[in-house]
Order: sequence, then C-alpha cells, then structure tokens
Amino acid sequence: MNIMMRKNNALIIYPNPASYHVYIKYASKKDEEVSLTITDLLGRVMMTSVNKMQQGQNLIEWKPEASLPNGLYKITLRTQDHCYSQLTELLR
Repeated sequence: MNIMMRKNNALIIYPNPASYHVYIKYASKKDEEVSLTITDLLGRVMMTSVNKMQQGQNLIEWKPEASLPNGLYKITLRTQDHCYSQLTELLR
C-alpha cells in the first residue's frame, strides 16, 4: 500500500482553514469503496465512514461537530491500493 502525505492530484481538501464544512475531492481511477478517517493530532478518531466512489471525480462533505475544537486534523482516505493523508485546520 502506498502512503502519500504530500499534496497530490488524487485528493484535494478545501477550504483550508475551514469553519463549518470541509470538502474532500477524490479522483478515483475505478468504482471502489474508500474509507475516510478524520483524527486529531493525538490520533483520536473524530469520524470514520465508508463511501462508494465512482470512477472520476467524487466529493465528500464533512461537517465538523460544533463541539470540535479549533486545531489541526488529519484526513485520511484509504482505497484498496493507496492511502492518502492531508492536514486541515479547523478555525471558527
């Protein structure tokens, strides 16, 4: 499994910093299920979901809970073949 922590064309997260909505744009090469995990910098899981993606561009919307504090969060998207991670800042 390849792990990618740098900015790449397969995974785009915006806006960054974010307030109430985070959009996760993923370019899939095939129809597949992906696992989305959002953690704080201590590794505590804030959210997990499994999403069915179609070949091409896909968009996932994350609405952070109001009780979630400002800070940096790691967004990880796992496919069967790859693992993409990026940091996003929540700033309200």
